[in-house]
Amino acid sequence: METGFEYYAFISYAHEDMKAATFLQHSLEHFRYEQKLVTRENCPNDKKYLRPVFRDKTDLNVRKTCFSDDLKQVLQQSKYLIVLCSEYSATSKYVADEIKHFLETHNNDTSLVIPVLLSKSKDVETILPKLLRASEFLERNLPSIANEAGETSNKAYRENGIQQCIAYMLDVPFPVIARRYQKERSRTIKITLGWTIAIAVLLAISTLFAIQAKKNAETSAQYTKELANFEKSVFPRSLVYGFVDNFLIYVVKSNPEANIILVLPQKYSELEHFDKIENYKRFLLQKGFMFQEVEIMPSQGGQRARFAFQLQSIENISLKNTVFIDFVTTVTAFKGVIDYKKKTVFYENASNDKMTEDYSLQFEKQVRDYLEEVIEKQNLVFDEDQLIFVRTTEELNTQLNTMIIKQ
Repeated sequence: METGFEYYAFISYAHEDMKAATFLQHSLEHFRYEQKLVTRENCPNDKKYLRPVFRDKTDLNVRKTCFSDDLKQVLQQSKYLIVLCSEYSATSKYVADEIKHFLETHNNDTSLVIPVLLSKSKDVETILPKLLRASEFLERNLPSIANEAGETSNKAYRENGIQQCIAYMLDVPFPVIARRYQKERSRTIKITLGWTIAIAVLLAISTLFAIQAKKNAETSAQYTKELANFEKSVFPRSLVYGFVDNFLIYVVKSNPEANIILVLPQKYSELEHFDKIENYKRFLLQKGFMFQEVEIMPSQGGQRARFAFQLQSIENISLKNTVFIDFVTTVTAFKGVIDYKKKTVFYENASNDKMTEDYSLQFEKQVRDYLEEVIEKQNLVFDEDQLIFVRTTEELNTQLNTMIIKQ
């Protein structure tokens, strides 16, 4: 559903308002709209979200000497221009240049420019850039993310301003957008609550085991060891079922010849999921591999969509089969359990890294066992050698070298 524009919106702002610009971009790009409510010409290129929204992350550091050609091109390729209006942007040369160039490349269509107020000034003109002080802007009901005291930290006012922007860009009545916004918030809360309950149940089970162990054999090292071994064998089971049923089986069915590499944590520090992904991204790029993030399982029935990296063939190198790399977000639950157990007498001297390694090994074993069971029941074609577990970049590199054909 291409609109003819590469970006749905461009956020123009003064350096001092970077925090508000970051909040606005994040809120817009994470709003899920309904296609059936939006006319074709007002739809973003993305089929689910208001994406992409451009924000110059480096701001004045890049534009200190000139209004760059790159920014001019981005402005020309943006459907809407959102201007954050404050005492700073009102006198900013860079903001003025962006407004001027946007209007010049959009047939001076002022309806495509959306001023967003960052303060409740009695005289609105004092916070509007000069080019936005015309009657077509002053007569509008301009969105505001500031409360009556001029503060942008009030959540209700910020959300109201965001919803006004969305309603204007999609050309959908404000009450409809407000209801959709609340629906999405409820959905997010339910997902978070679901994970919280799941972890709470696991922690409760762990606590019961620990209490019972303390009552029966507080000084028994052997009993403690047996307890720990038992917990390792049962703890990841619910996580394994969800991971296999909601991800691996979907890949096996849709890509029966694919190689699936699952990167598991070896150390406690690797449970910081996003840091771990960035580390492996850098490693792949350094090794000359190209990749893209693809949606493996579409969001449906209240489930979150799953994403994985798909390696791409590059010059002089081709892949024998499709290769997916997944970082198993499920195992981040290990961190909560480990942190909780460290507070008990039985685990206060245990190594975080050793506990992470134990859970990781058990998770791998149970994934393999359960996947084999499901494949047999559903009569699927998939070789167990196609599923590969790695824990270090060295292991990943070794496996990748077996999957490529150098020309």
